[in-house]
Amino acid sequence: MLRRRMLRRRMLRRIWGQTYFHSQWAARLTGLAMFSAVGAIAMGVVTQPAFAGQACRMYTRPNPGGAYEYEEINNCPPLNGTIQHERWRVQVGLWEPAAFFYRGTERRSGNSIELIDDVVRGTTDRPQYQFKNGNTIYQVTFRPSDSGTLRLEVFQNGRRILNQLLSRTL
Repeated sequence: MLRRRMLRRRMLRRIWGQTYFHSQWAARLTGLAMFSAVGAIAMGVVTQPAFAGQACRMYTRPNPGGAYEYEEINNCPPLNGTIQHERWRVQVGLWEPAAFFYRGTERRSGNSIELIDDVVRGTTDRPQYQFKNGNTIYQVTFRPSDSGTLRLEVFQNGRRILNQLLSRTL
């Protein structure tokens, strides 16, 4: 079962590690951005009590009979919602247990990119969710104590090319 899940994860990365413009999944991802805590629990997400400054840890464990046959264990606050800037609109949220989606749209042209990944770093005070597209990494960082502001950073070949604070819209 673990092997099947890992193969499925690799396949998702292969499919979603590409740039898509106006794909059939756009409507589904937009709907997922409005996930609530109730929806996350229904998908098998278990949050562990965390101490301030503790390193983020996210993993899965078997859950026979569950929607995905496994559930997520995550000690960091989940990332969910829409953030925007005069130029960009970014939607992030839970795709399935231990996998998050990122959809960035350039507001003037309407071009967008959609990614799914499972990388959570940072600490419980400042979690970092990363999404890879080839040699480009999109990193969203936030502080649970300041839920109205998120930081979007984009790294290309290990060099930061964007570092922008964005405001959250609910």
